[in-house]
Amino acid sequence: MAQGIVGLGNPGPEYRDTRHNMGARALDALAKKLKVRFQRVGGHLVAHVKWLGRVRVRSKGSAGGHNGMRSLIGTLGTDQLRRVKVGIGRPASPGRDREEIVDHVLSAFLPDELPTVEAACLEAGAQALRLVEAQNVRRF
Repeated sequence: MAQGIVGLGNPGPEYRDTRHNMGARALDALAKKLKVRFQRVGGHLVAHVKWLGRVRVRSKGSAGGHNGMRSLIGTLGTDQLRRVKVGIGRPASPGRDREEIVDHVLSAFLPDELPTVEAACLEAGAQALRLVEAQNVRRF
């Protein structure tokens, strides 16, 4: 069965190092680990990898306020997508208005956050591969 691992984020160099591109950043780390390169296919970057194992995981859920996930659910016509979510921190206090949240999400990580970010990307890639390799749960 063919499967895909999708890293959500915004296209363009101005977004490359922002919190919003954690999904794409995690895929970069995974591609490096698997020694594959991305190629442009239409408007997307794609890396093809053969991996042993069958997926037998089932999960579903809403977009949870993530526009990229909302788009993916709409395009695929299902919310039954396995997910690995990586936290990007929050603005300092609860109750921030939407503009402050957007500014935070589109901001770059601070230099002292980068070791944690890189570790989180490696862990997210490992978790995604575990989902691909999962054997003991119902198949969807």
